Amino acid sequence: MTYYPPLTFWQKAKIALSVVFHKRTPFSAKALLGAGLLYGIMPIDFIPDFLPFLGATDDAAVLVAAIFFFLRVTKALRAEVERQGPIIDVKPL
Repeated sequence: MTYYPPLTFWQKAKIALSVVFHKRTPFSAKALLGAGLLYGIMPIDFIPDFLPFLGATDDAAVLVAAIFFFLRVTKALRAEVERQGPIIDVKPL
C-alpha cells in the first residue's frame, strides 16, 4: 500500500481550480460559486458594510455557503482530478 502525505494548501488550490474549469462540473455549481464571489465584492448587501462586524458577516456567510455547496456537488469529480498525477505533484513515500 502506498502512502501519500497530506496535500498542501497549494495542491488543494490546484485541484479546486482545475475542477472549476473542468468540462464535467455542473453549471449550477459554477454559477453559485460565481454568485457567491460576486456578492462578496458587490457594494450593495443585505447588511451594509459600514456596520463594524455585521457588514462583513453576511458577505462571509454567503461566500462560505457557496464554497460548501460547490465542494459538495463536485466531490466525486475532485476525487477523480486528485488521482491524476500532473496536477498534484506529490510523490509517494
